[in-house]
Amino acid sequence: MKSFTTLQHVKILRVQDEVERDLRQFIERHDNPLDPFVVLDWKPACVRAVQTVGTAILESGSPISRFSGPQISPQAALNLRLAPAEQMSALAGKLTCLEIHFDAIRYVNAEMRELSGVFHTLFLAAKNMEAVHLGFPSRLPLDLSLEDIFHNVYWERLRAFGIQSWRLDSHEIINFARRHRKTLRGLRLRDVLLKEGSMWKDVLSMLHDEMEQLEWVSLRRIDYSNAFDEKWAASADISDIQFFPNSDSEAEDMFDVYEGQNGHTDDDMSIGEESDGLSDHNGDDGPRANQIELAPDTAINAPIFQLPPSTNQWELLSTVSADELDDNGMNVEYRQRKIWEAWVISNTKVK
Repeated sequence: MKSFTTLQHVKILRVQDEVERDLRQFIERHDNPLDPFVVLDWKPACVRAVQTVGTAILESGSPISRFSGPQISPQAALNLRLAPAEQMSALAGKLTCLEIHFDAIRYVNAEMRELSGVFHTLFLAAKNMEAVHLGFPSRLPLDLSLEDIFHNVYWERLRAFGIQSWRLDSHEIINFARRHRKTLRGLRLRDVLLKEGSMWKDVLSMLHDEMEQLEWVSLRRIDYSNAFDEKWAASADISDIQFFPNSDSEAEDMFDVYEGQNGHTDDDMSIGEESDGLSDHNGDDGPRANQIELAPDTAINAPIFQLPPSTNQWELLSTVSADELDDNGMNVEYRQRKIWEAWVISNTKVK
């Protein structure tokens, strides 16, 4: 690691080529699950990878500023509790970009609660943070307070922030966004579920009225917690695309890197890849699982309505109030999400 004197980005991936994937699928189809001849478990490999790479980074004084782990095992992350706080803080102080997506087949509330102290040390020391993503499997939303992980942190340089698959109250999202209202340019709330008593229109209204630099917001598969539970209680073994016919198509995962107002690719807005998190079961562990970056799910200027050529959709949206967004507080449909994404940034589009 010391030899890479200009190394900036470290990424831990579960890499498989086509032959390896075919072999894995063959074994899974023909091996006896009760007495397997071959045990294919990502967790031990991930634990070893995190330990080895983490130790190398800490001991070498590597200049890395970006870390991505799109398929991190929670068990591997728990080992960070053993790392000296001083070394963790020193490493965090260099980071400008952090992307972590946890790969799990069961809820990880207990593991994340145990990691709360690690996140506290890491995030408070990360004074230079510009882009952050923290995600969980779509089918297994985290049920912890946002501040159990982020600890009321304020990053004065934060430009892009994303969370995925989380049960939250509206005020938790509002408070985080409000702290960063002067700098945040991109916000992803993928698979976020609001708890009973909260309404999306309150979140959207704050983003619309108070964010000073926001250029895009992604609301892919947002919903209400009760609606999510009712859908999965009916059929827990059907994929997102099959079971949520109104949700965004799988093809929309493959979007390009976001281009800022200056027309050039804004590399700092990218936060690596997101997998669905159940890659052992959903066939989404191929190369396409590692192509997603934190950027808008829909092109910034994509038309939302079919309007006469002389009609400006941004001017039309800017006349709509939060109470006219058709938020019933019970469920969110695909069409609503797209309109809401555009409405949030409509004020900046007509200035």
